[in-house]
Amino acid sequence: MANERPALRAPRTLVALALLAASFATASCRETGTEPPEVVTFETPLVVGADAELLASVQPADVFVVPVLDETETFGTPTEGLRRAIYAGLVQRLYSPIRMEWADAVVADLAKSGAPPSAQEANAALGADAFLEVRVLAWDETELESDGTVRVRLEAVLRDPADPEHPLWGYRMGRLVDVGGVSARRATHDVLVGRAVEKAAADLLALLPQRDARSAPR
Repeated sequence: MANERPALRAPRTLVALALLAASFATASCRETGTEPPEVVTFETPLVVGADAELLASVQPADVFVVPVLDETETFGTPTEGLRRAIYAGLVQRLYSPIRMEWADAVVADLAKSGAPPSAQEANAALGADAFLEVRVLAWDETELESDGTVRVRLEAVLRDPADPEHPLWGYRMGRLVDVGGVSARRATHDVLVGRAVEKAAADLLALLPQRDARSAPR
């Protein structure tokens, strides 16, 4: 579940996961965003035109949630918590996310040869129908303990490993996440961050169409 305490990972596993996340991002079409800094709330689709119909036709079930990339200026994003919240949220959207502990162990095993696994190698071993890549572009907790808000910018792309150059779905999203207002002053910092993580993940996944198994290819 999203609120479970994550198990500690060996350094080799952490390095392998970081390299894998970078390999997915390098293979993708990277954008820094065109929304000006003063725009707090927005939703920008990254998959448009004919490609916007791909998700409905593919209907992937088993999704690998790639380790979340922190691309903020401060590198203080709770990426592990965000990854777990996204994992839990996919279940609610009727997807079947691949269990992260098992997937991470597979990735670490692939890295034992010394070379980081490519995105294609990882997916061959994991048997995923799709992989979900999430980047954190901004995570500002400046006003978290005063008024209970966090400024967040996330970018997410869902890819078919058979055709990664044509994403199935993607959005860049900005939010002023409210975790309790005045009541936030009575909660600890960790509790507030946990609330912000879950709300940010929920808002992001609300943009992802729910899976329709009846429309999936036979």
